[in-house]
Amino acid sequence: MMDPEETTPPRVPPWALAAATALAVALLARATYAGDGWVPFLSGVDFGIHELGHLLFIWAPRPVMVLAGSVAQVAVPLGLAAYFWFGRRERHSAALMLGWAGASLNNVSVYIHDATRLALPLWGDFDGTAANHDWRYLLGPEVFDVLGATDAIAATVRGGSALLFVAALGLALSTVAGSASRRRRERELARHRATLPVREPATRPLRVTGSATPTERADADVLQDGS
Repeated sequence: MMDPEETTPPRVPPWALAAATALAVALLARATYAGDGWVPFLSGVDFGIHELGHLLFIWAPRPVMVLAGSVAQVAVPLGLAAYFWFGRRERHSAALMLGWAGASLNNVSVYIHDATRLALPLWGDFDGTAANHDWRYLLGPEVFDVLGATDAIAATVRGGSALLFVAALGLALSTVAGSASRRRRERELARHRATLPVREPATRPLRVTGSATPTERADADVLQDGS
């Protein structure tokens, strides 16, 4: 039979896990800003969540329904980050979810930036008029009427995505600092314990009565000889 200890996988050092998480976040950030907001596979997931957001709020007034798509694709990874951080205390998973939220928010900034350019291919835009462009509608005269501030709004949202990536990197790397602090406290506790006086337990001799068995009498003799 195999020893249970041999089947236990070796524990990954905290610094190695932190480095791997930070590297994954950095690579995601690079792919996000190098690909004009589109990250293979991940942006496809964002698109599905975006459309689901529209569907879930199809009953609401049109501005709310249109805005729900962009909000949903950022809110989902942020909600997962909160779940892993507050619910499970898994900071590495939370850091990855924050990185995903940063990538998704940058994707939204690209969509906003396109409101005055209409260069992005849109799903369902069969006639090429971009009539279903979310941010063209939201920033246009029918809702907020701030098309002139499109670039500034897009830049602000892009800055928010960068902040999320910074937070993700910080959260991943904080594991190293936390582990070092924990080891330092353990060493200080061990040094403190070493200074405490050690008391030897007092051995009470056995009282042999007339009804004691031969074994009890022999144990009493051994204790008395040892003292």
